[in-house]
Amino acid sequence: MLTKLPVSWRHRIAQIIRTPAALQFQRAARQPRKYQEKRLLQLLKINRDTAFGQQYDFHQIKNFDQFREKVPLMSPEALRPWVERMQKGEQSILTVEEPVFYGKSTGTSGTPKEIPINDTYRADFQRSVMVGIWFCYRSVPEAFSHKLLYFVAERCLDHTEKGLEIGYISGYNFTEMPEQIRSIYAWPYELVQIDDLETRLYLSLHIAILDKVSLIAGIFPTNVLLMFRALERYAAELAEHFDAGTYPSWLKLTPEQQAFFARYQQKSADLAERMRKAAQAPSSEKVAITFPYLRAIFCWKTSTAGLYIPEMQERVGPDIKILDTIYSATEGWCSIPLGEEEDGGPVALTSHIYEFIEEDAVEEHQANLEVLSHLPTKLVDELEDGQRYYIVLTTSAGLYRYFLGDLVEVCGFWRKLPRIKFVRKYGASYNLVGERLEETNVNVSVGQALKHVERRAAWFAMLPVFGKKPCYQLFVEFADEEASQEALQHFANEVHKQLETASFYWEEFTHEGVLGRLQVKQVKAGSMARQFARWEAEGRSVGQLKLSHLLTDPEKLPCRPEEDIVCEVQAELLQQ
Repeated sequence: MLTKLPVSWRHRIAQIIRTPAALQFQRAARQPRKYQEKRLLQLLKINRDTAFGQQYDFHQIKNFDQFREKVPLMSPEALRPWVERMQKGEQSILTVEEPVFYGKSTGTSGTPKEIPINDTYRADFQRSVMVGIWFCYRSVPEAFSHKLLYFVAERCLDHTEKGLEIGYISGYNFTEMPEQIRSIYAWPYELVQIDDLETRLYLSLHIAILDKVSLIAGIFPTNVLLMFRALERYAAELAEHFDAGTYPSWLKLTPEQQAFFARYQQKSADLAERMRKAAQAPSSEKVAITFPYLRAIFCWKTSTAGLYIPEMQERVGPDIKILDTIYSATEGWCSIPLGEEEDGGPVALTSHIYEFIEEDAVEEHQANLEVLSHLPTKLVDELEDGQRYYIVLTTSAGLYRYFLGDLVEVCGFWRKLPRIKFVRKYGASYNLVGERLEETNVNVSVGQALKHVERRAAWFAMLPVFGKKPCYQLFVEFADEEASQEALQHFANEVHKQLETASFYWEEFTHEGVLGRLQVKQVKAGSMARQFARWEAEGRSVGQLKLSHLLTDPEKLPCRPEEDIVCEVQAELLQQ
């Protein structure tokens, strides 16, 4: 059996299995428009007799232009009633093929959505996964010498009226993998089902240390950093328990979980000695000592994620590569990682059908899809380098011209395909008095300010405040020690200074008194970890949660402002 072979051999066999999908992708990239139109017409032909296909005359559509003319852009709100009919048991609504699962979005920018997942969609989704891993294996083969750590979320959170599971697609895909493939991964799925966050973090480290791990893969870097920060707290305790072959008494596990995780209890003098060295080492050496076979980490590096990469690189050291991973959502996989130092990847051409709307058009019409449906969209071969577009998806799951709400930027080309990187969600900008502050402005300004004051942030987020004089509040949890009042004032002034450079009207409106001075609120150390634990207790998985840095809803802050504020200051206005 495959599971009996050395892990490196299993990786080689998996690479051979992935090769046909990679070759198909490369062939399609030679004529992207032709490939996309062929896929579109096949999809419409299959689903022309569905309720949606009949309403929008799929049988009359012969090309992209007719598709765009007959089918309006679809919002999450417009999708919902169709999905509700399917969940009640009606058949042939969006697709002829019935769903096997409903994928729940993380709700980063709004109400979580439930996306129908059928076997064809899973195959389309997994096809791009295979292509992405194929390229990464070729680029960083040393990262595929031992086992992988992969962050997933819970498979089942609820059920439809007809009994189908509703949950996170990462958990569903992971648990549906053949056992031979899952054997390459170090963590068992049962780890995800532990309710207590600290217990899960401790056992995540314990199990990862038992196996030789050469690659860590996740979506958002904060999940990886949570584990690395936990290493600071638990290295000495791990050494103690590897010496004794026990677990700490404080772990919160059900009797069934205690029985399951007993198999990972192991007495090891070598691992105990390794963890004693890690406990005594500086932060910049702990990860390398703990995971001596680790060679690469794949996670998001662009947009809000980019602010956490310096801390991660500092913790893992210069010899471990941090590479940009897939850009995807529950609704679709949008790019292929090439395993290169450069961020972004070519459009995932062989998984879905793509259209793009220019950023200015969406902003001008405030994402009014009724208006935007009458404007021309661009196809995958019509994008321009350096320009920004919103993605529109058509997929085998029954999303037709679905406005994803994600803004991407074209950052060059791979063959004839545009390379894209995620910029922000629609609405990740605010305009209290005409300043038009974007999340990218916040990322750049806070990032530069942190460099200037030589601090790291565990997280931060900007929140608009309405009133007689509107203003913004910046919440920040420092990753190292808490800042003094004086140090926080210095940081606040530096953020304000950077915002004057990053946002065109910030200086003008703050000096004129139209926009109130920036308020900076420092929260207690560990606030994010505690809030993550509370969210999970409420049934909201944080396994693949993506943090936003410009929010409009205080409920999305990873802290409790009424309890966690340590001190606050107002930025001082610089002399003009």
